Amino acid sequence: MEVIIIISIDHRSAKPICYQVRDEFKKLILTKAVRNGEKLPSVRELASSLAINPNTIQRAYRELENEGMISSAPGRGVFAVWNEGHAQRQIETHFSELTEIIRELATLDMTGEKILARLSEIIEREVKMHD
Repeated sequence: MEVIIIISIDHRSAKPICYQVRDEFKKLILTKAVRNGEKLPSVRELASSLAINPNTIQRAYRELENEGMISSAPGRGVFAVWNEGHAQRQIETHFSELTEIIRELATLDMTGEKILARLSEIIEREVKMHD
């Protein structure tokens, strides 16, 4: 069964469209909005619906396949792949990125107390948005 995919692309963003597409699919798969084994739109279908170059979609799909988030079956299509390891790897990646950001803030003379206070504000705001 093919699922209807709704993703948004910000053409004003500095982030390349390929990565926006990849990240949108990651989010859909990790949150189980797209379930394991569900068929994704073909490269041509998605490129047409988003009005972007098919090569951009192909690159996003290739990256997702390399990460084990999708699998392609020649002649059958592209399918979502989800497992607990994906979520854990994503969590570890984000904490690694957060560690780098904290290091940079420390070099800008931000104290641990100031960083923690700002993080608390962000956490409070973001958690409320998702509750």
